[in-house]
Amino acid sequence: MAGLWERWSQREQPIESFSISTTSVNQLMSSIHDRMPVVVMLGLSGACFGPKAEPEFLKSLVLSREWERFETVPASSEVNNARNETPACVQAGSPRPPV
Repeated sequence: MAGLWERWSQREQPIESFSISTTSVNQLMSSIHDRMPVVVMLGLSGACFGPKAEPEFLKSLVLSREWERFETVPASSEVNNARNETPACVQAGSPRPPV
């Protein structure tokens, strides 16, 4: 997934911040939310994203597209609490009834 990460200091206190870049939703994700993370293809070199990167190439990365190898899986209720940092957070939960 595409995102921005930075380490900086405030009053000599190190701070790390991170954000996930989003785009308009594709068909798979449309029943879940109106936005989705930007998914970057494996194998792209870090140089593709440097200061000399072609603007049209960078714009093409953030377009919503269908992904054949993705599937939706219900999340465990464990992910609803930020204090939970256990393997249960990445295990599938019970399917929700359709809305």
